[in-house]
Amino acid sequence: MDEKIKDVVSLLLYRGPDISDLILEAINEEKEYTIEIKDGLTILKIYSALVYDLKIADIFIYNDERQLIKQVLLIGDKEKIIFDKFQEAAYLIDNFKNTSIAS
Repeated sequence: MDEKIKDVVSLLLYRGPDISDLILEAINEEKEYTIEIKDGLTILKIYSALVYDLKIADIFIYNDERQLIKQVLLIGDKEKIIFDKFQEAAYLIDNFKNTSIAS
């Protein structure tokens, strides 16, 4: 039980990659990027292309404490959530509650 609580706490404390490092990496790889600040969130979008000019956007969303809260990958018009801090924390908590009830 303590291990599950530690997992939730460590997930909620997870900061993710530093946004400055991601920007520097995009610059070094000559990728386009945009930064948008909206409702207390910083949204970094890094653009690239694959074969056949397939457009990719890697989207990193940070809260006002500079913690990564969500990462989304857009390939063409398809969206894939790579990381969602609060969705994953909710899943761990639900799993923890269900396990506690079953015990």
